Amino acid sequence: MTTKQQSATPATLLIVDDDRATREGLARLLADDGYRVLTADTFERALAVLSTKSPDLLLLDVRLGDFNGLQLLVTARRPVATIVMTGYADAVLERDARQLGAEYLVKPITHDRLLSLIESRLPATSVNRERRWLRKQLPIAVSTLVDRFAAQLLDVSYGGVRLNIDDAAGQLPPKLALALPGSEKSIHVEVVWSERQEEHRWHCGAAIVDTDEVVNLQWREFVDSV
Repeated sequence: MTTKQQSATPATLLIVDDDRATREGLARLLADDGYRVLTADTFERALAVLSTKSPDLLLLDVRLGDFNGLQLLVTARRPVATIVMTGYADAVLERDARQLGAEYLVKPITHDRLLSLIESRLPATSVNRERRWLRKQLPIAVSTLVDRFAAQLLDVSYGGVRLNIDDAAGQLPPKLALALPGSEKSIHVEVVWSERQEEHRWHCGAAIVDTDEVVNLQWREFVDSV
C-alpha cells in the first residue's frame, strides 16, 4: 500500500478566478502543498482548460465578469468536484451551488480547513500529494516586520510562509511587505488565508509573489538557513 501511494500522481486542481493576486497566490500555496495546479482568469479560458484537461477538482470564484461561475458546472463536458470560494454570502447562490454538487465557502477560510475540504472532495485515487517545496516549521518563532506591524514567522518555504501579525488596526491588507530577517530588504507576499487568533493578532498564510530575483534569492537563502 505504501508503494502504491508513493507512485500515485498528485491531484490536479483548476483555480478559476479573475483576480490575478488571488489566483496566483492560491496557486502558489497549493503548489507548495504538493498539488498540480492549473489556472484560468476568465469563464472562456476555464472552459478551454476543461475541454482539454481533466482536473480532479475545481476551485471556483462565483463572479467571473459577465458570467456566473456556476455555469461552468452546467456546461463542462464531464462532472468535476468543485469548491466555490467567494467573498459574498448569498443564500441563493449557495443553494444553487449545492444543488449542482459543489461546496460553497465564504472567505476568509483557514488553510487547514481548505486543505481538509479539498482532500474530502477528491476521488480516493487522487488524494496523494507530493510537496513541491519543503515547508520548515520553525522551532522558535522568528520576529520580523510586516508593513509596520510586528510579526512572527511560524513556518517557511520557498513559495510561502505561515505567520502571526500583530495588527492593532483591525484590518489585514491583502498585499504585504515582509521584512527579510537579517536584511534591509522586504519581500512582497499575498495573503491567501487568514483568521483572527486574538483581538489584535492575525494568523495567516501568504504566498511569495515578489518578482525581484535578488530578493527571492535572499528569501531562499533564509529558508535554507533555518
